[in-house]
Amino acid sequence: MSRTRAFFAVLARHDLLLLFLFLSGYFLFLLPDLRLPGINDDEATVAITIADILRNEPGVFRRIPWVCETHRSSCISVPVSGGRLLPIMEEDYNSCLPAYLLIPFSLFFGGNLLPLRLMSVIFSFFTLIYLYQLLRKWLGRRITLAALALIISNPVFVIYHKLAFSANEVYLAFCFWAGIYHAYEYYSSAKRRHLAAAAFFFGLGLEKITFLWYIAGLLLAAAVLYKRLAHKNPIKSKDLLFAMPAFCAGNFFMLYYNLRTGFHTVAFMFSNLMKPTHYGANNFDFFVNLKLRLHHLVGPMINGRRIGMGIAGDDSFSLNAGIFAAAAVFLMFFSRRIHSSRRNKIVFLAAIFAAILICSPFTVSMLIPLHLYSLYFMPPILTVAALFLLKEVVPYKRTAVCLASILMAAMLASNIAGARHDMLDLRKTGGRGRCSTAIPALASWLVENSMNDPLIT
Repeated sequence: MSRTRAFFAVLARHDLLLLFLFLSGYFLFLLPDLRLPGINDDEATVAITIADILRNEPGVFRRIPWVCETHRSSCISVPVSGGRLLPIMEEDYNSCLPAYLLIPFSLFFGGNLLPLRLMSVIFSFFTLIYLYQLLRKWLGRRITLAALALIISNPVFVIYHKLAFSANEVYLAFCFWAGIYHAYEYYSSAKRRHLAAAAFFFGLGLEKITFLWYIAGLLLAAAVLYKRLAHKNPIKSKDLLFAMPAFCAGNFFMLYYNLRTGFHTVAFMFSNLMKPTHYGANNFDFFVNLKLRLHHLVGPMINGRRIGMGIAGDDSFSLNAGIFAAAAVFLMFFSRRIHSSRRNKIVFLAAIFAAILICSPFTVSMLIPLHLYSLYFMPPILTVAALFLLKEVVPYKRTAVCLASILMAAMLASNIAGARHDMLDLRKTGGRGRCSTAIPALASWLVENSMNDPLIT
């Protein structure tokens, strides 16, 4: 028995290394399908932007990058050596940051789909590392590992983890969880470097304006729980000044653009809040939009069904949403019986989840499921927390453990079945619609045959 305990003690001391190895194996297992679905228009836009940034043609003086040609009103370029122009903004609400992050990968792997997908995988990898580090301190190792098992087995993660440049929320999720981790470290230790790191990651996230949802949700949750939080380490003004340059560095493109244009992004946001967006979304229809967001949350994000991205709809039954709803009710009514050290963290996560969900009906573009990807991590965490803490509340401990194990196994089985369906569908079709692998081949054929006129099919 002592040897067994010693073995597990060694594992516990090196848990981060073991997680690193496990996640490396997991992502290597998914690597053969890295190019599925096919490249889509958003990824192609980023790829063209990278090509413009890295272009080094002699005799090309002050060439206008493609992004600036197609979005003149929302793109400012910076003159550098040789008169070349560098794009700053892709849209009024979205900077060209992803293209610049991809430069090292593009230099190494060339201008193709591989560097886009690999960079996204790295974002997802370190999102899970930060999430593990944070939840291990908040909820314990067992709850954290079980939550990660649910997260990485869901079709949403299996498909979206490699699509950060068509679903920007993948890298926004990294910025969000990294920012929360460092903010908590500052809250716990009052070390300035953690506040600076949190400010940097939040600044990076705000390079896409929809990240405001997550900042607003975090601040709203902190305001609601102020009395529980304020007694520890309130933020000092000197530390805020120390962190400000880090935030400006992370948010450089957005700040530069708005300072040059008289805060055009703010005017764009206000304009789209007051009237329907150019995609037709009406922000005054709050409850209609909230109903749609709940549909996006339950079907694609929690159940992992009909997640889009060129995949045929999977209508198989999933227990995930029902179990999450039961877990939410359990936490609502029995949280007082949970030890305060864990209860405060669970309430804080639930408050962030609710606050972000309330903010999500507001948009400057359209309402689609992938916008909730950064929120996707919350339901598995809260569900697993409720299942593990069930035995602390009910008198029948063994029954509680058996019930929690059965429900956990049911969710894992549902996730794996959904992920298997989606991967088999992608391998069979190569993706549908704008994500089809046939599109690049068709484009090459049209170029080879000098067919430049629009086609109607």
